[in-house]
Formats: sequence, structure tokens, C-alpha cells
Amino acid sequence: MDPYSTHIPVTALALHRTAALFPDLPIMECGCGDYSSPMIKLLADDRTYVIYSADPSWASKYTNLADEIRNVPLAAPKQWQDVDFQEGWGLCLMDSEESVVNRAGRIPDLLGRSKVVVMHDAREDQIPDALYAVVFTAYRPWTWIGSNEVNVEEWFNGVN
Repeated sequence: MDPYSTHIPVTALALHRTAALFPDLPIMECGCGDYSSPMIKLLADDRTYVIYSADPSWASKYTNLADEIRNVPLAAPKQWQDVDFQEGWGLCLMDSEESVVNRAGRIPDLLGRSKVVVMHDAREDQIPDALYAVVFTAYRPWTWIGSNEVNVEEWFNGVN
């Protein structure tokens, strides 16, 4: 499997489950890409879809998919500045232009603002904490999914 697409099974499952659980809550994608952004739009149902990106040229490819694109300034290479993501997201896909270490460092804040968070490119030494969490290891790089409200572990019974 293409290493840029290994999060697709988990992201698709999370989109499906959060649509049933939180049909009125928006979807946030931190970063964007050819694998995730079109799929999110197709599976969003009527939910609002917002992209946060530090790469305007890349994000401009998806202006027809997202309801809104929010520019994020860089603090350093592969590190976003502090971002106020607001609250009330049903699902967040963390697949930003940041390094994995910086992505993982944002997870505690995102868990407080989102019902479910998916992080692409999980590494053994960078596994975030959440009340409920799964590391999907079927493909490398791994994908982490977590929540402090929803038992996402049940979604993977017999799968991982």
C-alpha cells in the first residue's frame, strides 16, 4: 500500500461512525491530500468540512471540496504556529504538513475540541494518549485513532 494512503481504512471508518453519532458536527482536516480530501468530501454527508493547511498552493487544489480552508502560519519548517481550532468538531484528521512529533503534540488539544481524532503516521515512540485509542498496524506508517468520549476501541474488534 502506498505509504501516503495507509490512514484510509481508519479515516473511512471514522467518517462513517461519526456521521451516525454526530451528524451535526463538522469535520476538520489538518493538512490535505489526494487520498484523504476527496474521500472526506464523499463521506461527509451534510456535515461541514474545513481544511487547515500551511501550504496554500496545495490547499488550493481542494477549494471545490472543502466548505472552508483556513491558512495556518508556520513557526518553523514542519511546525505550525499555535492554532485556535475552536471547539465542537465531530472528527479531526491530523495529517498536516508538520513532523510526526509536532502532530502528536497537538493531539491532547484536539481531543478536547473533537469527539474523535485520527492521526496518520503514528510511530512507536509517538503514540498519543486518550481514554480510548487504537493504533492500526495493518499498514505502515501506522494510523492512530483516539477519543476521550467515544469507545473507538470497539470499532476494531477483530479487525486489527
